[in-house]
Amino acid sequence: CLDDTTIKLYVNELSQLVKPETGRVFVGCFSSSNPDPWDNPRRISRENLNSFFDPTVWEIINIRDTWWSRPPDRGSSQGSFSMALWMEARKKR
Repeated sequence: CLDDTTIKLYVNELSQLVKPETGRVFVGCFSSSNPDPWDNPRRISRENLNSFFDPTVWEIINIRDTWWSRPPDRGSSQGSFSMALWMEARKKR
């Protein structure tokens, strides 16, 4: 998982790559709504996720709650589910 400094660098690089007006980014992350104990991966709140995207550069289309499930071929015979966030953002002009 990325720390805050690396996330900001990543989002800055995205802003160089994504086409204005029509370009979109989709970001998935584990939600801070997951209960403790929780060691890894990093949990992020809606507010925290939103804060990484400069509102003068990005329009947040939505941030929605979703579920992430570990595929059975990655060691989960009964399914492993975690609360997650899914964000869509559009690059402004």
